[in-house]
Amino acid sequence: LAEPTMVKNLLKEELNISVVYVLSMGGTISGSVQEGEVSGGNKIILKSLLTPELENQHIRFESVTTGHLLSEEIQPEDWAALIHAISNRINSGTATGIVVTHGTDTLSYTAPLIYWLFADAGVPIVFTASNTPPRPLPLKRQPDEARQNLARAITLAQKKTNGVYVVFGDRILSPLNLKFLRPTTVGFTNWNASGEPVFTGSGLLCGETETDPYVMERLLSDAANHMHLCRIFPGIRADRLLSLTDCGVSFFFLELYEKGTANMKESPYSLKEFLTKGRKKGCTFFCTSQQEGVVDFSGYSTSRRMWREGAIPMGSLTTESAIALYYAASLVCDTQEELEKTMEIAGQN
Repeated sequence: LAEPTMVKNLLKEELNISVVYVLSMGGTISGSVQEGEVSGGNKIILKSLLTPELENQHIRFESVTTGHLLSEEIQPEDWAALIHAISNRINSGTATGIVVTHGTDTLSYTAPLIYWLFADAGVPIVFTASNTPPRPLPLKRQPDEARQNLARAITLAQKKTNGVYVVFGDRILSPLNLKFLRPTTVGFTNWNASGEPVFTGSGLLCGETETDPYVMERLLSDAANHMHLCRIFPGIRADRLLSLTDCGVSFFFLELYEKGTANMKESPYSLKEFLTKGRKKGCTFFCTSQQEGVVDFSGYSTSRRMWREGAIPMGSLTTESAIALYYAASLVCDTQEELEKTMEIAGQN
């Protein structure tokens, strides 16, 4: 007997049907303004934003989250719902493209999370967002930012065959090292983008993996409960960081200076004691840069000391992309050692 997905793909090709699923994660792109405040939107508002040339095409709108979510409100359960929705659409064999509408504030976390999981999926996944909510569109008026970005994302999803993309304004950005710098039409950029943009790779959710949103929510919540992000600054106290280990934190993301430097003197305002005692407690330290730089622990004596204390450099990955990888790995890795190895390999690439 033929595989169900193969049958669906053959039928889809035979009928020449191009189905793009638009998954709504709320955000300003489908939001509304009431009494001067922006509220998150849903699929109903999104559907009304279709440009005339797209109205009669095979486009299906679905809401991933309940309520009118803004991206700063995203929690592990929302990511679990999105991953499950994407997995279902891919496994159904009916999707030729998936568009995810999202808010701007946390898109730099969600886009790489989906990349790490679905980078080799046979369906293109395109993220888009908007700084401003849609407005009523009188005849002969130029479409607003929300309408334009949605149309561009759908069009790209129809053209591509695989990969994960971010469409914002007239730019197509990689989900990796995505940075939200300012609320303008050119507010997103890719850090450390010296070569060709990365849209495809090896996803951690291989093949037609069945996903359980409840299990994924628990795994993502557990990962969140055991991690902490700290931006290094002059005067940071090692003892206060160590106190977090008493709350169950075992994975620390340290945003260091430049190529991975920090104060490593014998001092209460140094990371040395924190790294030494933390490692004895079984903690792991993933290191990124506050600047647009590659953390490889080279060039400075303080960097070498960080490395000798067991800190793991995340290379060219931004903090957001490294944290996204941590969450993705928490869904598939069986042990802490496997998770650490996954992170370390990514930091070397």
